[in-house]
Amino acid sequence: MTIRKNENGTWLVKGKAKTAEGKYISYYKNGFSKKSEAVIWEENKRIQIQKPDGDHPERYRLDTVFDRFAETGPSGLGMALQTYKGYFSVYRKWIHPTLGHLYLDQITDPVLQDWWSGILKTPGASRHKLDFKNKLSCLFNFAIKMGYTDFNPVKSSYLVPPVVTPIKKDELWTPEMLKTVISYGWNNDYDQVLFFLFWTGLRVGEATGLRWKDIDFKNKTLTVHQTMSPATTKKQIIVNAPKSTTSFRTINLQTSLITLLEIRKDILNDPDPDSWVFTHFPGTGPYMRESGQPMSVGCLRTYFVKLQALVSEKEPDANIPYIPLKALRSSHASWLIFHQIDDQLIATRMGHSVKTLRQCYAHIYAMSRASLTGRLVEITTGKN
Repeated sequence: MTIRKNENGTWLVKGKAKTAEGKYISYYKNGFSKKSEAVIWEENKRIQIQKPDGDHPERYRLDTVFDRFAETGPSGLGMALQTYKGYFSVYRKWIHPTLGHLYLDQITDPVLQDWWSGILKTPGASRHKLDFKNKLSCLFNFAIKMGYTDFNPVKSSYLVPPVVTPIKKDELWTPEMLKTVISYGWNNDYDQVLFFLFWTGLRVGEATGLRWKDIDFKNKTLTVHQTMSPATTKKQIIVNAPKSTTSFRTINLQTSLITLLEIRKDILNDPDPDSWVFTHFPGTGPYMRESGQPMSVGCLRTYFVKLQALVSEKEPDANIPYIPLKALRSSHASWLIFHQIDDQLIATRMGHSVKTLRQCYAHIYAMSRASLTGRLVEITTGKN
C-alpha cells in the first residue's frame, strides 16, 4: 500500500487488499487534501474488501462519522480551532439525540424534515439554527470524502429557513440617548468604543479587531478584515475571518470618528500599523489590562451594563431602554433607514444582504413609510 503526496499538494492512495476468498483487489483514489483523510479512507477501503460479499457496502452510523471527524482534528480538517470546537456542543445537543444512532442511508428527507421541525420549535436565534444545519451538512461532506457515503441528503432536502426575528423598537437608541448615557461614563476608553459602535454599525468583534493599518485617514475610511473572538484572553488572542463574505467591506467615516481616531493615535504616540486601534491606555479605570492588548469584549459588556444601571438611577425619567451591546449596531442601521438612506448603501455598510436588512428592520421600514406618507399628504394639500 502507498500513500504519496502529489506535486500539487494533494495526496494519493493505492494498494491491494486480500478478500476472504484469497483474491487480491486493487484500490486507488487521488485528490485528498490532507494525509489524515487518505489514511482513514484507506483503512475503510481495506475493511470493505476484506469483508464477505454479503456485508458490502460498509454502513456507518452518524455517531461513527462524528468520531472520525473528531479524530481528524482541526489541522486535518483545515479549520480554525474555535470552529472545530463549535462542532462538539452543536452535535451533542442538537444532532446526536435524534440522528446520531442512525446509519447514513437512513437519514432521508422525511427524517431530516422531522429533525428540522423540532429545531424550529425550540427558542433561540435564527442564525444559530442555520448553523446546526450547516454543521450537519459538513459532517456529510466529510463522510463523502472518507468514502462512507456518496450522498449528502442535507443539500438535496429543502429545510424551511427559520424566520428572522425583527429588531424590536424598544431595543434601539437614538443619538440623543447615546449622548446622555456616555455623559455618565467614567472610562474614556470604553466610552469611545460605544460611540464608535453606534456611528459605524460595526459588530463588536469587528471593532475590537481593528488594527491601525485598517484605517485610511486620507480617504476617511476603514476596512474590516477580521473579527476578534469572544474567547480572546490575556494569554491568547484569537482573531477570525469576518462573519460572511459581505462582512469584508470598506466603510466611510464621518469627521467626528476621524477626530476620535486621531486623538487615540496621538495618545498612543504613533502606534505600529499592526497594533490594535482599541487597546487600553495605561492606568485607565477598574477594567485595566496591560497597555497594548486588544480591548476585552467581556469587560466592555460589563462596563456597558453598569453604565446603563447608573443612568437608570440618575435619569429615571429619561426613558432610555436597556439594550445589549450589539444593539448599538442595530440602532445605527435603524437611524440610517429612518433617514431614508439607500438600502444597498446601508446593507453594504452593515455587511448584510438587502434581504436580511429588510427582514431584521421591518418595523423601521414601516415607520419610515408612514412618515413619508404623512409628508406627501402635507405636500399635496399645501400644508407645510
